[in-house]
Amino acid sequence: MGFALRLLFRDLRSGDILTLIFALIISVSTVTAISLFIDRLQLSFEQESASLMAADRLIRSDDAIPKSWQTKANELSLKQAENTSFRTMIFAGDALQLSLVNAVTDSYPLRGEFLADDTLFGSGKAVTQSPRKDEIWLSSRLASLLKVNIGDQVEVGEVALTVTQYLVRDPGSSSSAFAVSPRAVMNMADLAATQVIIPGSRVRYSLLLAGDRESLDQYETWVTPQLNDGQRWRTPTQKGERIGDTIGKAQSFLLLAGTLAVVLSGIAMALASSRFVKRHLMQVAVLKTLGATPKILMKVFFIQFTVLFVIGAGVGLAAGWGIQGLISSLLSGLMSTTLPEPSVSRLWLGVATGFISMVAFCLPLMQRLIKISPMSVLQRSLKVEQNTLIIYSIGFIGMYGLMCLYTNGFLLPSIMTIAIVGIGLVVSGLGFTVFRLGRQLTSGATSGWQIGFASLYRRLVPNLFQLLVFTLIIMLGLILVGVMNQEKEPTDLHDIPLVFLEDCHKVQVQCSHTNLIVFAKYIMKK
Repeated sequence: MGFALRLLFRDLRSGDILTLIFALIISVSTVTAISLFIDRLQLSFEQESASLMAADRLIRSDDAIPKSWQTKANELSLKQAENTSFRTMIFAGDALQLSLVNAVTDSYPLRGEFLADDTLFGSGKAVTQSPRKDEIWLSSRLASLLKVNIGDQVEVGEVALTVTQYLVRDPGSSSSAFAVSPRAVMNMADLAATQVIIPGSRVRYSLLLAGDRESLDQYETWVTPQLNDGQRWRTPTQKGERIGDTIGKAQSFLLLAGTLAVVLSGIAMALASSRFVKRHLMQVAVLKTLGATPKILMKVFFIQFTVLFVIGAGVGLAAGWGIQGLISSLLSGLMSTTLPEPSVSRLWLGVATGFISMVAFCLPLMQRLIKISPMSVLQRSLKVEQNTLIIYSIGFIGMYGLMCLYTNGFLLPSIMTIAIVGIGLVVSGLGFTVFRLGRQLTSGATSGWQIGFASLYRRLVPNLFQLLVFTLIIMLGLILVGVMNQEKEPTDLHDIPLVFLEDCHKVQVQCSHTNLIVFAKYIMKK
């Protein structure tokens, strides 16, 4: 072990091994920084989206929520709230208006907050307490339609409630363009007295839950088998929720950026390890002339790479943590909320990246060092026995494994792998053709640039690999730029619908554009 460390420190002083260390540090720090920053963004997404849903999780049901479900939530120490939503007529003197009413418990909302104001059509102030018993909050639109002010009473079914606030935003309300009914919020304690819910009424019951993720997952596992066709388990980031699709796109973009970082880190390790092997060929040959066996050499390199991994991973993790903090600070002015602290458990991804990179790109090349002949000391022209296909295949498999590990799936890594293989074949074919043509055109040439161009063919495999690397780097950069520009492109205003028709039969929908005005007049007459 002492001999291996002495060789390592000598290489450090001479600078021969610094390239490999820097490549390892860059690989670990890049993946660590991106994974930690993505973790902070995802936590922020979940918190913000939960505030828009008024809970961490909720169950929507067409029937009343069973008491056993609430009991189970209490056993898991989950916070609970209930929301019963229905449409009914609200009366104020001679005025009446069909409204969407939410009857909520005192604990509502579990996440987020109301925006309410005492001024009609005001901007609203944050309110965390729901309406009290005998109170109702009306949206400014509803209050203006009913011509009521704060302090006036309105009738909901058989109950008279006092208007105490103008509702600006309900954290659990829908932002759909088709939510045409003005909104009102009342206390659940007044619901039974209204007598508006009778058999046949269209009512949506919601059980809202909040708590730690482990308890929520346990509750989901317990309650999911009991859900029927009219009941759904909802999460803030679930596809189909109001911002679930938006969050999904953001996470896909961040995963793509992280995957590209993994690919680039693998390429950096491959180039650095190849350089390391070339600079140590003669050193290993000399050691073999002094009696070093392949077993001894493997032990020496294992100790050296273990020390390098510990140093590179440690420095890379520290650098990655600092970089993500710097990125968050620089972007803090562009965000409306403070990003939560990242989870320390995400650091394992950077360590795994460094370890797999070392195993996939460095160990196969070590076989080349071990197989070098001692005669290379006297005759450097001797070729080293190696299987290039196996070496690059192991590295490629390692890179694919890193992408699968990072994305926690196979779809995106498989697509990128197929794209890389396809581009590699095209670039290799074009490069081989150009290099071979250059060799033929410069045959017998004496000028410097002609000799240099001809030497490209003599080192065909390394040159093709470097050409592929630069091509991939440019391609990955263009992918990111293309995705960013696509997100910024405005929607074509000509494709935005301006007229909506509801409750139309399939035959009516098939009417032509030329008959649309006639059809609308027909509907109005009916």
